[in-house]
Amino acid sequence: MKASVKKPKAKAKKNSKTAAAREGQIVPRVKKPAIPELPITKLIADAQADGKQLVQLPKGELTQSNRVVVHSSILLEASPGSLLPPTLHVPGIVVTGEASLTLRHVCIKFKGGPPSGETLIEVRSGARLELIDCHLDGAGVKVCPDAFAHLTRTRVYKSSSCGISAFDSGELVLRECEIMDCEGEGVHSTSGKRLCISDSRMARNTLSGVLVDGKPGEAKLTGCTLCENGHFGIWVDSGCSVSWQRNALSGNMLGDTGGRGSLDGEVKTFKVGDACSVWCEDKAVWLPGIVSKVLDDSFIVSAELPDKLEVRMEAMQQRIRKKTKAAQKGRQIEIKARDDSIRLPSGGDEPPSWSKKLKTYKRRQNAFNLFLREGGRSTPAWKALDPNERTKYQMRARKLDKDKEKELTKADKPQTIIQSNQLVKSIAKHKRGQSQA
Repeated sequence: MKASVKKPKAKAKKNSKTAAAREGQIVPRVKKPAIPELPITKLIADAQADGKQLVQLPKGELTQSNRVVVHSSILLEASPGSLLPPTLHVPGIVVTGEASLTLRHVCIKFKGGPPSGETLIEVRSGARLELIDCHLDGAGVKVCPDAFAHLTRTRVYKSSSCGISAFDSGELVLRECEIMDCEGEGVHSTSGKRLCISDSRMARNTLSGVLVDGKPGEAKLTGCTLCENGHFGIWVDSGCSVSWQRNALSGNMLGDTGGRGSLDGEVKTFKVGDACSVWCEDKAVWLPGIVSKVLDDSFIVSAELPDKLEVRMEAMQQRIRKKTKAAQKGRQIEIKARDDSIRLPSGGDEPPSWSKKLKTYKRRQNAFNLFLREGGRSTPAWKALDPNERTKYQMRARKLDKDKEKELTKADKPQTIIQSNQLVKSIAKHKRGQSQA
């Protein structure tokens, strides 16, 4: 009989990284793939070579290491059905000559560059710019002499200088825009021929919300909210005047208005029949409404309470929904509102200072709101988003939440140190007094 020979068992394959780690070897980290460089200039040139004035940008992120220069009229927009806007990482866009550049549902992020390149979009003399439903992050817009710029439902966020600066411009028009957290003024117009800002919000800018100076021209603000700016809500320099109608100012560090210029028009914010937003504490939401009665210390507002409340939207998205007048079932309710419980539609979505929801709002960064801030369309778009994309937003929102908590902790530490130092000094002073006695 032949002896049976046992075959050796096949050894299980070890994970190379795990094995290397056990043997004490250094495992090199795999770098994340960089954003592929797809020059926007080439996309524009190819479209113009085919005789087209429309470029539909693919979804995702596109980057270009040098500035995009636009010499002839072109329209750049997101591809049809895009739930999120395409993101352009560029050191800047320059519109020259008599060209007209239109951007629709596009997010532009400042890639960085030399100090002179802190403007994200520069509109040179004779050129035109139109931004619709766009998001600008990291730098702002510069409008040169005799240039024209129209911005609609556009957000300029965290510019390293002014949000929008215009010098001797032909026309600057803002409708339903937000200019926030910029390191200069929100809007700075010098010797502008025509400035028109309506239903917009300039908030938390390091300097003033709006500054108008230089030679007098036509300037008008209607239905705007200027709040929590580092200097003034609005500064109008000597010799200039601004037509003023139904604007709200609050919480500006050096005062709501400043300068030796004049604000001409209605000072009162609300009267009977005016559209507004009113706070409903039970539902923790701002409801669109109409002022039905003006009392000495409060307002009676007729608001519509929907049967089904959607996920909380930012103020800009609420205004878009109201403008479209979408049919929505609900019931009419009357709310008696104090001065701090009623706002213009441009007033933002932060709860009133007395609300019990304020701390929760300040400490929580909602993933859906982050989606909206970066150009996401609406609640249906959020629901239709790929689950992996939604997870990324939720992770980023949690990270922002933790970062905010750290900032709050750091802000509290110096006060504790100062208080403890004062306590030590007072004890020492008391001991010196006892020794002298």
